Amino acid sequence: LVFVMGGDGMNKAVWSANIRDLTTSHSHDSQQSVWRELPDVPYERSSVCMVDGVLLAIGGEDQHGSETSIIYGFQHHDDQQWSHVGDMTFAGSSLDTLLLSGGGLMVVDGGSKQVLKITVKG
Repeated sequence: LVFVMGGDGMNKAVWSANIRDLTTSHSHDSQQSVWRELPDVPYERSSVCMVDGVLLAIGGEDQHGSETSIIYGFQHHDDQQWSHVGDMTFAGSSLDTLLLSGGGLMVVDGGSKQVLKITVKG
C-alpha cells in the first residue's frame, strides 16, 4: 500500500492505494478511482509513518495551533478511526521519523533538537 497525506488546504487528509493498482492504471480517470480516502489524522502537521502494519501519526498541532505530544495509530485493515496509542516526552509538529532496523523508530524535532526512540509493541 501507498499512503499520501496532506496538501494545500488539506493538511489532515489521508489516502491509500495499492501500488499494483497505481502501476497498472493508465488513464487519469482510473488513477483517481484507485485512491481510497481514509479518516483524517487528528492533528495537522503530524509526522506519519508505518510501523508493523500500523500507520502512526506523531505529534502535530491542535485546533489552537499548539504542538502536541500525542501518538495516534490507524490499522488499515482493522480500524476505521485513529486511536490514541501513546505519548512522546515532548510536543512537536515539524518532526522527522526514521525507522530503525532493530524495530521501532526514532523521532527528531529539528527545532528543539530533541530525539526520542519509540519501541513499538506488536
